[in-house]
Amino acid sequence: MNTPQAFIELMTRKYGSPIVHELLDLTDITLKPGGIKPKNPKGQELVRVQLRTLIHALPTKLHSLKLNESNGWAFDFPGWLGNLDFRKKNVKDIMIIGSEPHIEEHDYQIVYGLHEGKHLKFFTEDKLWRRILKLLTGDYILNDFTRIRKELNRLYITDVCFFAPQGKVKALSNYKDWNPIVIPTMADLFLREEISLIKPRVIISQGALAFKELVRLLGIDRTIKFSRHFHPKLVNLPQIAEKGETFLLGLPHMASGNLNFFWKEEDNMIRRLRSDIIEKYSTYFLAS
Repeated sequence: MNTPQAFIELMTRKYGSPIVHELLDLTDITLKPGGIKPKNPKGQELVRVQLRTLIHALPTKLHSLKLNESNGWAFDFPGWLGNLDFRKKNVKDIMIIGSEPHIEEHDYQIVYGLHEGKHLKFFTEDKLWRRILKLLTGDYILNDFTRIRKELNRLYITDVCFFAPQGKVKALSNYKDWNPIVIPTMADLFLREEISLIKPRVIISQGALAFKELVRLLGIDRTIKFSRHFHPKLVNLPQIAEKGETFLLGLPHMASGNLNFFWKEEDNMIRRLRSDIIEKYSTYFLAS
């Protein structure tokens, strides 16, 4: 049964009780403003304690994770605005899922800053959030804070795998079993249940790895590629799939810079995404 308590228990198994109590108001399932602090020895120890717990529980799956003193680790905590109302058919309409975090200045953080402590202006200035808002609504709302708030209230953002090495350059190349073992292990252990609790109508995945894992996790046997339709150099994404009452849209990562040629022509690509996919499958994207 989908209840606030089930969500709290999932978050506690995933992040450990101290981090959950620091970031989450358990009375109404809202994120605490100001819960994120710069990296510090206490925060790093909380991360390491929880990773040790996971390694102990899954030694054959997570044996490669190195928790030596020179190697910092960091957690992404899911982001949303307002409270999570588990009485609703869809707790949040749209779930945005990346593969793993990229964290430099914190031991744990809310994914892409989606929490009440951020002024709405942040979401109109940040590259990733501008792309998300333009994708979902068109660029005409970027000066309308009331509409921005309404759209952001529909979102829940998380990762397939919630942890990664800390720092400017993620040293994932040192972990040869990261993609084939660590990522799917975390998807099976936590993400499957997280999706079932949030019950989104739309899942937007960021990057080919996240899309691949979600296709596997949701048991999807058929996808439709739009990649060549958008650009002759695109191989995998965009792709879409439908599974029951859920629509999956796989996109190149929206935080990518201009080196990613999909987003190099940002306005054109977003217009085409809206006309060729979102408007065609508009019933999934309607507000509940």
